[in-house]
Amino acid sequence: MLRGKTLINFLEYLRDSFNAGLSVSSIVNSLKSSFIFKNIGLKIENDIINNKIPLSISLRKNNIVPDYVSYILEAGEKSGTIVELISALINILENFEKIKQKTKIYKSYVVFVLFLIILGILLFKFIFNNVFLIVLQDINTQNNFTTFIKNLNSFLNFTNISILFILIVFVAILLSFRNIFLDIFEYYILGKPYRNLILSNLMIIIGNLIRSGLPIPLALHISVLTIENSILKELIYKDFKNHTKNFTEFNLNIADKIFLVFPKDYHLLLVNSFSTGNIDGELIKLGNKLHSEATNSLKARFFKILVFIIVLSVLFLGFLITISFLSIYLPLLQDIN
Repeated sequence: MLRGKTLINFLEYLRDSFNAGLSVSSIVNSLKSSFIFKNIGLKIENDIINNKIPLSISLRKNNIVPDYVSYILEAGEKSGTIVELISALINILENFEKIKQKTKIYKSYVVFVLFLIILGILLFKFIFNNVFLIVLQDINTQNNFTTFIKNLNSFLNFTNISILFILIVFVAILLSFRNIFLDIFEYYILGKPYRNLILSNLMIIIGNLIRSGLPIPLALHISVLTIENSILKELIYKDFKNHTKNFTEFNLNIADKIFLVFPKDYHLLLVNSFSTGNIDGELIKLGNKLHSEATNSLKARFFKILVFIIVLSVLFLGFLITISFLSIYLPLLQDIN
């Protein structure tokens, strides 16, 4: 199945082909001649050329694109706005890719700081073994500090440090691909900024689908399928499905309930725009505004997480160093007195 940048390239290929006035059969033949998309052309050739199946259904049937992409293409085929819908979808997917790249960078910062903590612990271990333990042996005095330090030294052995290292590597791997751990991290740790970012894309998609002539319940259904985070997707899907009676009804009362999913300050604007018949334009406009706000908030959230980890690690290492010095100097002061 096509995803990410490859999916965007394929949609750009389709958009340019439709823009040039090519028929679906000509597009299939063109795909077969393409070095990159040759296999796709061969897969869908029989469906489209011989069986006269629409392009969108053939792409879905052969598992070439995600379901939501094929539904959007199908909507464009029926409404005659396939070029406009593909263009809108490309913009949305490019935003998705930008978000992914940014979050990858931010997550790599978090992992990098965690590895720095490992290095800090190793440095402390080295200094402790080569300085503090030698001095403590010379002092030959036992107190609470020296006992604590020796126990700590025993705890920070090679095995435990290796386990911590493996744990950090495991966390880095889990953050690198879609899984329930990443869903939890995004939904609860990144929190509201991340959720608003997803909601902003949802608003833009719904607006573009309605503008292309799709019934609002169907636009809501297709748009929810674009959400990758399973926690957020399930919550919104249930909410939309229940209020629209399995995506079959939509009126002012339902709109009032549905739009509660979005930020509170947008709720009344969206309900009013539905009353005035400008819901598509308002969703796109507010979606772009929310996207900008959420992107900045997400940067700030990652910065706070990094600062928290750094401060916590500095305090921890500072605590170890302070205890180590106290274990040496307190006995010396007692001897002087």
